[in-house]
Amino acid sequence: MRQRDWDAAYNHLLNRAGFAGMGSATTSAEQRKHPRFSISSVTVTAKVEIATEHIINASAGGIAFSCAFSFMPGTLIQLSFEKYLTLDATVVHCRKNENESERKYSIQCKFADEGDGKQLLVMIMDMNTLGKASASI
Repeated sequence: MRQRDWDAAYNHLLNRAGFAGMGSATTSAEQRKHPRFSISSVTVTAKVEIATEHIINASAGGIAFSCAFSFMPGTLIQLSFEKYLTLDATVVHCRKNENESERKYSIQCKFADEGDGKQLLVMIMDMNTLGKASASI
């Protein structure tokens, strides 16, 4: 049985991603063996597309963006991170401070071992004092 050249396979995938217009994101605070792909915007969708928002901050701990739209509790929303990830979320609550013109949202990722070598990705949308929503994959 022929042994696979993992470095060559990985470089081939990176080249294909580069041709598709995807670039890798770098960070000095995070040392990773493989580069992350950059995400610059998120599309928020309820029953219709609400808005495409620019990502304010992205790191291994989460993704932050702002949205001026007010979500009602129980609203089902969908977040689409360009070509990489789409998830469904339910808004638990959302309120606006008097001096805030925009609501700030951040998504934090937590990995938990589910056994059998599977990984459960739980994504929590943390809006600090402005509200909360959660989704799990």
